[in-house]
Amino acid sequence: MAVRVRIASMILLSALFGALAACGPVRSTVMMIQADEALREARALGAAETAPFPVTLAEELLRKAHEEQGYSSYDTATQLASDARVLALDAAQIVRDSAAPPEEAAAEEPAAEEPAP
Repeated sequence: MAVRVRIASMILLSALFGALAACGPVRSTVMMIQADEALREARALGAAETAPFPVTLAEELLRKAHEEQGYSSYDTATQLASDARVLALDAAQIVRDSAAPPEEAAAEEPAAEEPAP
């Protein structure tokens, strides 16, 4: 009976260690997917022309994240992908801010007056 308990405990511990080992690759992959989606959205909005520096840096950080994941440096890959995502979201926000008319300028413009009859 004690042998079965030991075997069951070993199997349980092996499964637990296997699950914990998979956390790094899963987290980094999820973050890279989110960064890639944010970059696609920024490019679709035209951020490559309006905000080229954050877009380029985000692309390079994401490329480096893929490289680090290939070396099994999952924490580094996760951080690089997270930084890329933030930059891509910032680039998209820059495009949105530049496309929206400033409310202050619209409020300050005088209304066109009609000529008196």
